[in-house]
Amino acid sequence: MVKHLLTTATARAEGALAAGGGAVDVDDLEADAGPDALLAAAADAGKGAAAAAGREAVTPWFRFLWEAHRTALDVLRNSSRLENLYAHAAARATAFCVKHRRTTEFRRLCDVLRSHLANLTKYKDQRDRPDLGNADTVAAMLDTRYDILRAACELGMWQEAFRAVEDVQAVVALGARPPKPAAMAAYYAQLTRIFAVADAHLYRGYAWLKLFNLARSHGKGATAADLAALAANVTLAALAAPPVDPVATAASEADADAERERCARVAGLLGFAVDRRGGRAPLSRAALVSELTAKGVLALCPAPVRDLHALLETQFAPLDLCTRVGAPLAALTAPDALAPVSPACPVPTAADLSAYVAPLQRVALLRSLQQAAAAYSRLPLASLAAAVPFMDRPALEAAVADAVVRGAVAARVDHREGVLEFGTPSLDGDALRSSLALCARRAAAALALARPTPPDVLAGRAGAMAAARDAVDRENRRALARKVVIERRKEAAERAAADAEREEEEKRAVAARLHEAAEEERRRTERAAREEARIRAELAEREQEEAATMLEAAKKKGKVKVKAGGDGALDKKALLDEVMSGQSKARADAEKRIARHIRTTDHFVRASREEEAPRVEAAHAARLVDDEARFHGGAAEYAAEHRRAWEADLEVKVRLVRVAGDAGEFGRALEARRAAAFAALAARTAAAAAARKQEAAEERAAARAREYVRQCRLRVEARRREAAEAAEAESAARAAREAEDRAPRESRPSGGGGAYAPPVRRTGAYAPPASRGGGGGYDDDRGGGDRGGGDRGGGDRGGGDRGGGDRGGGGDRWAPPSRRDDRGDDGPPPARSGGYVPPSRRGAAGAGGGDAAPPPPPRASGGGDAPPARRW
Repeated sequence: MVKHLLTTATARAEGALAAGGGAVDVDDLEADAGPDALLAAAADAGKGAAAAAGREAVTPWFRFLWEAHRTALDVLRNSSRLENLYAHAAARATAFCVKHRRTTEFRRLCDVLRSHLANLTKYKDQRDRPDLGNADTVAAMLDTRYDILRAACELGMWQEAFRAVEDVQAVVALGARPPKPAAMAAYYAQLTRIFAVADAHLYRGYAWLKLFNLARSHGKGATAADLAALAANVTLAALAAPPVDPVATAASEADADAERERCARVAGLLGFAVDRRGGRAPLSRAALVSELTAKGVLALCPAPVRDLHALLETQFAPLDLCTRVGAPLAALTAPDALAPVSPACPVPTAADLSAYVAPLQRVALLRSLQQAAAAYSRLPLASLAAAVPFMDRPALEAAVADAVVRGAVAARVDHREGVLEFGTPSLDGDALRSSLALCARRAAAALALARPTPPDVLAGRAGAMAAARDAVDRENRRALARKVVIERRKEAAERAAADAEREEEEKRAVAARLHEAAEEERRRTERAAREEARIRAELAEREQEEAATMLEAAKKKGKVKVKAGGDGALDKKALLDEVMSGQSKARADAEKRIARHIRTTDHFVRASREEEAPRVEAAHAARLVDDEARFHGGAAEYAAEHRRAWEADLEVKVRLVRVAGDAGEFGRALEARRAAAFAALAARTAAAAAARKQEAAEERAAARAREYVRQCRLRVEARRREAAEAAEAESAARAAREAEDRAPRESRPSGGGGAYAPPVRRTGAYAPPASRGGGGGYDDDRGGGDRGGGDRGGGDRGGGDRGGGDRGGGGDRWAPPSRRDDRGDDGPPPARSGGYVPPSRRGAAGAGGGDAAPPPPPRASGGGDAPPARRW
C-alpha cells in the first residue's frame, strides 16, 4: 500500500509538472504563502497567466508528494518487520530531492532520519522496534546514509554532507562487523570531494590514502593505471597541505585545544584511532608525507609527482624553488599526465590533477619563504618577485602576509626600502631547544673553518670524549640497573599488597556467601511452611465447596439425611456415601429400562427382515438380466472397433515396409560416422596424454638439473668459505708465533754487532717450513706435487700460491662461475690441507692449477635419475 501511494503520488506530480511546462518555484513546500508572495502574485496577475496557472497546478501535487514521503517514513520507522520498506521510502525521498533540486526538503529529510535514529537509540524498550544489534538492520541504515551522503554532494550541500559523514560513523559504531570495502570506498571518495571544497588538503590526503589502501587490498578490478592515479592524488594532496603546524602556531591555548579537537574529530571520521590524552594532533603533514615512502605510495606515482616531492621536501633552493616547480606543474595539467582510469576505480575523475596546481604553488612559495628565512636576514622584494613567476606583486605581498599570520615565517615588508626583512619568531619549549642546538652546530662549524684545531688537541679531545662516553655509559648502566632493582622491589611490594588485598577480599566474599546462604535457607524454609499451610487451607476450602455442591444437587433430587455440624461444616464422607447409594439405585433402574428397550427393538428388526427378504431376491434377479444384456451388446461393439483399428494398422505397416531398407542404410551410415569420430577423439586424447607425459618428464629432468647445479654451487661456496677460514686461522697462528718469537728477543739487551734479526728476516719474506727446502716436501695427492713447489696450483706461498703467483700481488683471484671464461683458472681454489676433495676432482688439481670444474648436470632426455657417479 505504501509503495502504491508513493508510486501514484510521484506519477501525478510528474504528470502535473509535464503539463505545467515549468519547475516549482516554491522554496519550501511546507510553508504557506505569506503576504509578500500574495502581493507579488497579485501584481503579476496579468503577466504570464498561463505559466502562473501551470505553477498553481504543479505546486499542490509536489506538496502532496513530499507529505506522502514524510508520512511513510513516520509510519514505518518503529517496525522491525518493515525495515526494507522504510529504506525504500527513504531512498525514494532522497531521489525526489536530488531530481528536483529540493534543498530545503533535503535538509528536512536529513533531520527526520537523524531524529529517527536518535529515538531508536534512546528508547530501547519499545515493542517491535528495529534491532540495532542485527547486522542486516545496520547494513540497511548504512546504505540509507550512503545515499544521503551521495545526494548531499550532488546538491552541493556540503554542511549536510559533513553531517551525513558523522551519521555514517555513528551507524558504523552501532554494528558489530565492519562495512563492506566497496561501500567504504564510495564513502572515502565522497570525503575527498568534501575536503577538496573545504581546502582541507591534509584531511583530503588522508582520505585519498584510505581510498588507495582499500583499492590496493580489496580492489579486485583495479588496474595499474588506477593505482597510479590514486597514488598521485595521495601524494599531491599531502604536498598541497601547508607545511605549518596549526597547533604549534595557535594564538592561544584555547585555539590550540580547539584545533586538536577538530583534528581528532576528523580523524574519527576517517577511521583512525584517536588518543586524546596526548598533546599532539592525531593527523599531521609530516606523518602523512613520511607514510608515502614507508608504504610505497611514492614509487607508484608518475615522474612529475616524484619531482614535486623531491623539490618541496628534500631540496634547498630558496630563490629557484618556485621556478623549478613550473615544469612538473605544467606536466600535471597536460592531457596525457596519467593514463585513463578503468570503470573499477572508485573515483572516475582521479586522473585529473589540475586542481592541485594552485595549492602546490602556494606551498612552493611558503617553502621558498621558509628557506629564505633560514638563509637571509633580508631579501629585496624585486628578487622575490623574480623568483616567483606565477604570482604578481600584490598577490605575492598578500601571500607573504598570510604566511606571517599563519605563523609559517617571521617577516615584515619594508616598502620604503623595498625589502622583506626576516625576523626570529618567538621560541619556547621544543622550538627553543631545537633553535639553540642548530645555532650551536652552525657556530661550531664556522669556528672549525676559521680556526682549525691542531691534531694533538683533537686526539686529546677525542680521548676525553671517549672516556666521557664510557663514564656516561657506565653511569647509565648503573642507573638502569638501580632502576630495574627499584622497579622489581616496587612490583614485589605491589604484588604482596595485591595478594593481601585479594586474600582479604576472598575472606569477605566467603563470609558474605555463607551469610547469604544461611539467609536464603531461612527464607526458603519459611516459604515452604507458608506454602504448605496455604495448600492445606485451599484443600479444606475446596472440600467444603464440593460438599456444598453435592448437598445442593442431592436436595434437588430428593431428601437427604446428612446435616451440618455445630460449626457449620459438612461431613463430606457421610454425604458422599448417601449420594453414592442414591446413584447406585438410579443406575439399576436405568439398566432395567435399557434391557426392556433392547428386547422390543430386537423383535421389530426380525419382523422387518422377514418381510423384505422376498423383495430383495426379486430385485437381484432383475439386475442380473439387465447386466447380461448390456454385456453382450458391448462385446459386439468392441469387436467391430478392434477390427477397424487392425485394418488401419495393417495399411500403415504396408507403407512402412517400403522404407525399411533406406532406414537400415541410414542407421549403418550413422554408426560408421560415429565410430570414425570416436576413433579420432581417442587418437587426439592419446596424443594429448603422450604430450603431457613428455612435458612432465622434461620438467622433472629440468628440475633435477637445476637442483644439481644448485648443489654444485653450494659445495663450491662451502669450499671457498673453508679455504678463507683456514687462511685466517693460519694468518692468526703465524702472527701469534711471530709475537712469541719477538717478545724474548726484544727483552734481550742489544750487543755490539747491531740489532738482532731473527732467521726468518735474514732471508727475506717469511716462508713456512714445508716450503723452505725448495721443493723437497712430500707429495700432495691433491695437487700433483709437493708443498714446496706445487702447493695449490704450482708454487710455494711466496711465489705460486693459487695459480703460480705471489699472494701479495702476483696471482689471479678466484672469480665466480659466470666470469671464468676470461680467466686461465677454471674454478675456485681447492680446500686447504685437511679439507675434503671429491675423488672425481683429485686427479686434475695439480695439472690444472686449481679445482676441476664441476661435472655437467645429468641429461634431461632420459627422464631418469642421475648416474651413481654424479650423485651428491
